[in-house]
Amino acid sequence: MAIPNKQVKPNIDILNNRRTQTRIQVRIPKDLHEEPVISRLVSH
Repeated sequence: MAIPNKQVKPNIDILNNRRTQTRIQVRIPKDLHEEPVISRLVSH
């Protein structure tokens, strides 16, 4: 999965040294429960 080559706007929260929280939910099919799905997502 590639990230499109766009100009990135600066994140105001980062510039102000604030923490931003984001909650994501990942649903993994039962047939992939034994696979390192999260590890692969992070590395990609």
